[in-house]
Amino acid sequence: KQGFNSLNFCINDVNELEKVLEKSGYQTKKLHDEQEDDDLMPLRANILTEIRTLAQSTYPEDTLFVHFSCHGTLIDGNPVLITSDTRSQQLELTCLTLDQVIEAMKCGRAKKLVLSLDVCHAGINIGRAIVEQEFVDNVYNKAEGFALLTASTAHQEAFEPPELEHGL
Repeated sequence: KQGFNSLNFCINDVNELEKVLEKSGYQTKKLHDEQEDDDLMPLRANILTEIRTLAQSTYPEDTLFVHFSCHGTLIDGNPVLITSDTRSQQLELTCLTLDQVIEAMKCGRAKKLVLSLDVCHAGINIGRAIVEQEFVDNVYNKAEGFALLTASTAHQEAFEPPELEHGL
């Protein structure tokens, strides 16, 4: 990712989450940076396409669970996610807004929507302590009507201990 620190273990986290969900009987679709299929690389357009496709294939009794393990920040007070093709020099044009994710999730019939955000470095360029609280507040405001799971509170840091080879 151009202009952003690398995350070392987010793919491990996504692989483990997939195992847990599949063991519980859920169908999964996984996008990550080590895909051989270009359509499954976590590029902004691919992510939105997959969420919309999944959402449109749901029934009212289904649960649509969407998980992100990536960087996040704020632009003009609005939470955004950093995808594989996001560029720091063109952040506003290349990021994925939380509004776009929510809109894509809502285009289906599923009545149970769960958004999970493991955004380890929210506001990394501006100062974590001040921006993280604002990021979390805005995420909750934008996600009204959803079950929202986050990796940490405004007073906690999510990190990747090398000995675990996973995020924490």
